[in-house]
Amino acid sequence: MNVYPEMAIVRNFQAIPGRGIQAMVDERELHVGNHALMESIGVCSPQLESIISALEGQGETVLVLSDSERPLGIIGLRDTARDDSAATMAEVRDITGNGVTLLSGDNVDVANRLAR
Repeated sequence: MNVYPEMAIVRNFQAIPGRGIQAMVDERELHVGNHALMESIGVCSPQLESIISALEGQGETVLVLSDSERPLGIIGLRDTARDDSAATMAEVRDITGNGVTLLSGDNVDVANRLAR
């Protein structure tokens, strides 16, 4: 049942671990994901790689929207530390006597920007 008739019908949704998602949207295969997903479906180009690299260099996590033939849009997401992060890390150091390590599955530039 489609509660909002103006919305597209999404079928065959699939999560691709570590890469993104894909689905059929109104009979069109769409993908949202990272650089690795775009490479695997064959839509990367030097121009796209340049944009991705520039955004990641600014500490952004990049998601690309594409169909099976070309990129349709790029989203740069920027994580921010919570206001109380520094105080929380200091408290952990005081209690344990140990430093705090950031573990991230994100790209190195993103993790380094957040760690500062």
